[in-house]
Amino acid sequence: MKLVKTCFLLSCLFCATLINAQEKSEIAIPEITTDITFEGPIFNYGTIESGEIVQTVFEFENTGTEPLIITDAKGSCGCTVPEWPKMPIAPGETAQLVVRFDSKNKVGLQSKRVTITANTNPAMSYLTITGEVIKSESETKVEVLELASAPFNLVDIESTDVVIYPNPTSDLLTVRLDNATDSEATAYLYNASGQLVNRQQFQKGSTNEIQFDASDLQAGTYTVAIKAEGKHRIAKQVSIIH
Repeated sequence: MKLVKTCFLLSCLFCATLINAQEKSEIAIPEITTDITFEGPIFNYGTIESGEIVQTVFEFENTGTEPLIITDAKGSCGCTVPEWPKMPIAPGETAQLVVRFDSKNKVGLQSKRVTITANTNPAMSYLTITGEVIKSESETKVEVLELASAPFNLVDIESTDVVIYPNPTSDLLTVRLDNATDSEATAYLYNASGQLVNRQQFQKGSTNEIQFDASDLQAGTYTVAIKAEGKHRIAKQVSIIH
């Protein structure tokens, strides 16, 4: 009889503890959240050669009413490394998140995901970079490929060095490349499916701007990818609206 009473008392104590814990969790102060909006969560950087590193620049905005704080960003594999702003982003402000993809020893269609953790609801957001990696056909590019396989701190085209305007555009799309026109550089324009629709070469040592005729292009999201001699490729999204 005493054993039954003891078990009954222990059960009551357990239930009371559980109810108390639930009540405390229900009255916990919620975290302050905001909203993050990316220009495009899926980014097709086009076609690159095996061994290249491509910097994919995601533009985003704090579309909420509280400061946005990104606490973490992780790629789906070691070849995909994101870099994000460490300081809070005020409501209405825009910023950039750069994802570096190392294509060494990878050939064929690629799709990598980046998970972003921030004070948003839900707490996790997802980005996807896609593209195609082809084999290098020229043995003369060995030195370039070795440079492209070097550590990320050797990347020397900053996202701020590439300026695209107007964005969105209706007729002419101007691409400006700062601090890199001392070498051969080409801008490639890809559609959302990764198909090359145009290319323009910067004039070495002269103008740092080129223009794409967008009057005949369908409205949508495009990628401008820039490859400069001896430097890693960089890609930015642009919207074309007629």
